[in-house]
Amino acid sequence: MCEKYGKGKVYFDFLMKIYSIAKKHKNNVMFWGDIIENHPEFIPLLPKDMIAMVWGYEENHPFEEKCKLYSKSGLSFYVCPGTSTWNTFIGRTNNAVGNIRNAILNGKKYGAIGVLTTDWGDNGHVQHLPLSWVGYLYSAHLSWNTQDLQMRKFIDGMDMHIFESVNEKVSLGWIIYRLGTLHRNLFYTPNGTPFFYILYPETANAGTLRDYKEKIDFVANEIAKHKEELSACKDEKIEPICRQVINNISFAELGLTVMKLIGKYGDIWKIPEDEWKDFEKNFHRTIEEYKDIWLTYNRPGGLEQSLFKLSISRILRVRQKDLRGLIF
Repeated sequence: MCEKYGKGKVYFDFLMKIYSIAKKHKNNVMFWGDIIENHPEFIPLLPKDMIAMVWGYEENHPFEEKCKLYSKSGLSFYVCPGTSTWNTFIGRTNNAVGNIRNAILNGKKYGAIGVLTTDWGDNGHVQHLPLSWVGYLYSAHLSWNTQDLQMRKFIDGMDMHIFESVNEKVSLGWIIYRLGTLHRNLFYTPNGTPFFYILYPETANAGTLRDYKEKIDFVANEIAKHKEELSACKDEKIEPICRQVINNISFAELGLTVMKLIGKYGDIWKIPEDEWKDFEKNFHRTIEEYKDIWLTYNRPGGLEQSLFKLSISRILRVRQKDLRGLIF
């Protein structure tokens, strides 16, 4: 059918079938806009009571171009930025802030009727919920008032109103925000951080990692400092949040350790057994804490799949270590 009629027409007809079913039940249709945006000639043909969801998750996503497209057609639309936490362990807060600002300011400019802030679970949703709060709250702020706040003032508001903790020694909001900026010291990986992807499909060769040795060490030292700050915090209100953030930091440290080892030895097979055993021990300890946190704050559903994703990671599989027994 695509060969005969073209992909745009086939998709448009499919969308109209969904629309017809929804209208029979007196419901409206919201649909992700990325497919039809590739075939903009069909946008004016869409019923005007449909709502397009204009999404994109990088800071430089062309929201202005996309919003203008729907605005010209008269079709209602939402803008849909993201928290930038998936595939990261500790977030990409700088990207989240830029992405959200880009989406909402252009949404307002071109008449969007709403904002949907997304948070995804790629590769097992390893990030705990507090890592996403910067994105949720910044989006909520701009959705009601597009006057931008200084980030320090915004973070102070998080500490006061969300964490309900104004601690002179530890600003939990600021630590979470700063953790999510540290990836910028390393090479760019789209939709995630290098120290996350290194535990999954290969994203960097040994030469690249050797070139970044000093920066990898810098990032590792910085997140270790924040881990120490959170570990020393005795504020009962935020202790459960600190625990979750510390666990995500531990995962990031595992990724950074692998980056260091591959950069140093050039190949996973050449990593000395004693260093590999240390990695395995830390991995197991981090996984056990992860399981306990998940079951403390979430429903069990999804945990097994999340752990399985971690257990078949590239670094473990190539080394031919079956950690699934440890995990399950």
